[in-house]
This record gives sequence, C-alpha cells and structure tokens, in this order.
Amino acid sequence: MNQQPDESLSHQTELRKLALRLVDSLDELKKPFIIEFSGTPKAGKTLCVEAISKFFRRQEIPVFIVAERSSICPIPNKKDPAFNMWTGATIIAELLEALERHVKIVIFDRGIFDSLVWMNLHRSRKTLPIEEYNVLESLFLRRRFTEAIGIVAALSVEPQTALQREFKDQITDRQGSIMNPMILSEYNTNLISCIEKYRNEFNRIIHIDTTTLKTVDGVARIAFEVLNTVDQLVDEEIAVVERGIVQKFMSEGSVLTSEITAFLYELVKNTKWIRRTEAEANSNFVQLVPVATIRKNNEILLLHSRGRQGRTANHTLVWAGGHVRRSDVRLDYAWSTFRDCLTRELMEELKLPKNLENLARHPHAIIWDNTNTRSAQHLAIFYEYDGNVSPEALQLREHYESPSKSLFTEFKPLDETLIGLSDWESWSVMYLSRIHNIKFPIGERQATLL
Repeated sequence: MNQQPDESLSHQTELRKLALRLVDSLDELKKPFIIEFSGTPKAGKTLCVEAISKFFRRQEIPVFIVAERSSICPIPNKKDPAFNMWTGATIIAELLEALERHVKIVIFDRGIFDSLVWMNLHRSRKTLPIEEYNVLESLFLRRRFTEAIGIVAALSVEPQTALQREFKDQITDRQGSIMNPMILSEYNTNLISCIEKYRNEFNRIIHIDTTTLKTVDGVARIAFEVLNTVDQLVDEEIAVVERGIVQKFMSEGSVLTSEITAFLYELVKNTKWIRRTEAEANSNFVQLVPVATIRKNNEILLLHSRGRQGRTANHTLVWAGGHVRRSDVRLDYAWSTFRDCLTRELMEELKLPKNLENLARHPHAIIWDNTNTRSAQHLAIFYEYDGNVSPEALQLREHYESPSKSLFTEFKPLDETLIGLSDWESWSVMYLSRIHNIKFPIGERQATLL
C-alpha cells in the first residue's frame, strides 16, 4: 500500500483504519514489534515518538517507550567516543529487556542504528581507532540485535533549519558542542551513508527529510510511513501451496506417514509466497506450518494455550510451531527451510536454544484437518524433538505470548490418561490417535486452530 496522507483531518481517519488493522496482526507476534527513531538533532524525532506512541495507545495498542540515553549519560564530553560507547551499551541492555516486555510495540528514541551512525562519525573524524571501531561495529551488528528491530525510522534535517528550531523558543543563540553546523553536517553525511551501508543488516530502514515539513504535517507523514511499513512487515509473506497439491497426496482429514519426502519436494516446488491476510482470505491456498512435539523419555510436552480477556479460546496442544516466513529462507528455498523455521519458532515461543541438536532432521508425519474452511487452510508438518530438555525450562511453566494469550507447559505420560484432559486442539488429537494409538472418544476431535 503506497497511499499518502492528505494534509487535512482526513489523514487521521486513514491512520486510525491502518492502526485498527494492525491490532490482530500484532497479536500474532510472540515478541514486541520494535521501532527505532534515529536522526539529526531537531529533525522532529522525539516529537514523533511522543505523537505516535499516543496514537497507538488511543487505539488500545500497548506501547512502551525507551527514552534517549544521552540525557542521562554520566560522561560530560559529548564529542568523546566513550559517550557513544556508554549510550550504545545501555541501548543493548534496553533492547534485550524490551523483548521480554508484555506490550505489542516498543519505541526506541535512538537505538542500535543511531549508535552505528555516531561510531561512523567518530571513525570519519579519526577520533576512534580502527581496532575499536571494528569491535564496536561487530557488536552492534549482531543478528540478535538487528533482527529484533522491526523498523528504523531515520529522520534528517538541514543544519540551518535544525539550528532555527533549536533557538526558536530560547533567549540565546549560542551554539553547542553538537548543535553547530559542522557537526550537524557531518552527522547527516554519516546518516545517509549508514542507511546505504547497513540497509541489508536491518529488516527495514526508512529515511524522511523533515526540513520542509511543518510540525503537524511532518508528524502525520512520518506516522503514516511508519505504520504503513509496520503493516507490511507484520503481515509478512508466508509459504502456501494450492489446495490441489495437497489433495494429490492426502485424503480429507488425514495423517500422512509415508511418501513424506516426495510430498515435501512437491510442496517446495509449488510454493507461493503471499501475505498472511491474503492467504487467510483465500480458501484455495493451504498454508505450510512446521510444528514439533517435544518428548522426554516416555513423556510428552503439553502446551495449554490460555486466552486473556476473553479474546482467545483455550486449547491443549502437543506441538509448537508456526508459519514459514519469507525471512526464514537463507540462500535457497528447500524443505530444510521448514526445520529452520521451526528452530526459530521454538526459540521464540519456548526459549529453547537456537541450535536444536535433538530436533529430528526429517518430519515423521503430515496432518491435514479438512473438517472446516479454516482448518483446511493449514497443513501441519510434524517433527520430533526428543531428549536433552531441561525439566526446569518447560515443566510447569507459563510462557507469556501476547497481551491476549499465554502458554502453560508441562510434561505428561504419553498414555491413555491424556484422554481425560479437555480443550484438545484437532491436530493434537489426530497426532495422538494415529501416531500413538491413543483412542479418543468419537467426536472428541475439535476442528479448531490457533
């Protein structure tokens, strides 16, 4: 969507519609969506942070702001590289903490990208040795950090305009160590070069020049571009196949345990990448969902999904997993991508280690529940994770997923006692019945999906 906001009150309506569409998409995320505002002093960054956070809250979207760290830095000399080392280090700590917050949106008033801009500025001025620069750049570019940031909004303004805004409501025009034409010009140069240099390191970087923008129009345009980009990133492209491909290998409501390899190659060969909202609206597409059951000796991990505030139904599952995203593809798309996707999902959802040595290399079952339109739009590719699981990490633990949903995990014996539990989800019943021969009563299968 490439609409532009009108310079009138009408853009408020468009922004509100966009925000409301984001509510359900954001609720699917297992961690907060992080927005970083970076840019030239007096480009309107802090004003936009405040305005956009208020806008999110008015739409009842929980948001948390990480304030700019420079105002509390104990190092007095802002031209000293140590000043930016300190602010950068505290930002990393704040970022790691932000990922655990129970909100949908976290906004950074300067963050990882901004730290990189300042380090490049120090390097260009030769005030930072190349050895230190290389170490710091490597630290800030760790994928753990850059992948966590959904969008970087980089704002710039011409030095003269920045100074006019700085002194507009003051009784002095004395320039400071940062607020002077030379530093502002150097910052802008490094900002633009860093946008190009690090564009592929971050999920998305957008650049907006606010030099000619009035306050209200500037905030509206920036808000629209940020929300528009968030919408595109959250409603990510996922892997789907046409329904006829699935029907070639599977009967309606079935569990496949043979010819799996041939089926996987057929799925990969015929995969299409479309937005999740488009996939949900089109019953001709089946979404590919790798999932894993977690075993420990003769016990299996149960995941009790519990809705909060009455917005999400309760379910009992024996699997964890999620959709294959375009971002899961490394160099080439292959059915090994399913395992890569699942590794990411288990790390995000259950905090399992990224290197899952005990996760099976190949799936052992594929399940398709065709009892209603929604369940028929999803294909479960079942893997097993067996052994080497810390009981303390998963036994009797609550995992907060979103403001509307949490997971409670526990290990239970893999036997007939599972029948007595309630709220079973359909894939789980099909898996336990067909793979482990646990006889659920007729009609017990529930055609529901998370």
